[in-house]
Amino acid sequence: MTGSLWRILRNSAGLVAVRVLTKLATTLLMILVARLLGEEEFGVLSSILAYAAMFGVVQEMGLTVPMIRRIAFRDRDPGVLVGEVLGLKLFLSLPALAGFFLVAGWMGVQVSVTALFTAAMVLEVLNVSLARSFEGVERVNDIAIVLITERVTLLAGGTFAVAGGWGLTGLGVAFVAAYLLSFFTAIQVWRRRHSPVVMVISWGRAKVLLREALPFVGAAVFSIIYTRIDVILLTAWRSSAEVGLYTAAFRVTEAELFIPTAIVAAMFPALTRTFSEDFRSFMILLRRSAVVVALVGVTIAGATWFAADIVIDLLYGRAYAPAGGALRILSWMVPLYYVNHLAGSALIAMGREHYSTLTLAVGALGGTVLNFLLIRTYGQLGSASARVLTEILCFLIQTGFLLLFLRSRRRAAVAS
Repeated sequence: MTGSLWRILRNSAGLVAVRVLTKLATTLLMILVARLLGEEEFGVLSSILAYAAMFGVVQEMGLTVPMIRRIAFRDRDPGVLVGEVLGLKLFLSLPALAGFFLVAGWMGVQVSVTALFTAAMVLEVLNVSLARSFEGVERVNDIAIVLITERVTLLAGGTFAVAGGWGLTGLGVAFVAAYLLSFFTAIQVWRRRHSPVVMVISWGRAKVLLREALPFVGAAVFSIIYTRIDVILLTAWRSSAEVGLYTAAFRVTEAELFIPTAIVAAMFPALTRTFSEDFRSFMILLRRSAVVVALVGVTIAGATWFAADIVIDLLYGRAYAPAGGALRILSWMVPLYYVNHLAGSALIAMGREHYSTLTLAVGALGGTVLNFLLIRTYGQLGSASARVLTEILCFLIQTGFLLLFLRSRRRAAVAS
């Protein structure tokens, strides 16, 4: 147990460091883009990225988590499995491409910009599986190589494009270049350290993978609705400038969410194994992680609330001053998200992923209703308020499910 804990702590520290670097690179790029493009064009970019994430779910189809689980259990040659998932995702990208083009046309986005961000959407979803596949073999260094390559390239290319006056077209080129370089880097890392990755579509295996991924498809759909419905409805009902202001505030909050993501990603394979093999160890890991993420989340939320206006002014300039109010509201979703992310991953490790999906479904429905009610009157402040209220709802539901199943398992262990 001591060795396992040490490995998890080491991997968690490594992933936190990687997430810090990549999140800093992404946040810095978005700050530069917001400053140089202005809130209007930055709002258009935010809408494009929101819709790209939505249609990316069609391509993802919930395949990544089952893939990690199979790799962690050493189900078969990991390179073969990763190749099968990539091939299937590439096939599933066809309807995603069509949907994204239609929406971009409705928004009035230039065809060249649409084509570039469509290619970037496809490559990004493929890269998610490639990067996260290393979690199954607990190779933090490999994850670092892939993610840092992607983010640093995007930061350099995006900064050059926007500063050079090429606008969204240049930024789209930078996205495609970064994802391509990251993709081929990950393929080479797998080939040299594990086994070759060859993208194939085996229809027999595809049916098995899609069947296993089915519980995660709903989770992915509901997750995207929950995380993107605010920007989507703001795009429909408010100006691009207000979308840019809200996104500027949310980007700050989003940058603060990497900690639980990194910790849980590192410990997920161990949570999966210890739940079935050693329930006591599972509980120790879960309790300690919950205390850490809750304390860190409250601390960060308090600091953000007090310094919201200063942060917005320093990062984006006076033109984005109205975003300070939204950031102050959004700050209180941080500790709630921290605990929710851990609880959801614990439910998945316990084989209760459908309850996590149910939570997301309620959150997606609740978030949609709240945004619908609040955006028309309060704009970006309504979106921020809807986000926090939805996170509270998900917190109550998901932690309730988790506590219920933990008590049930504990009673069964005592009885046996």
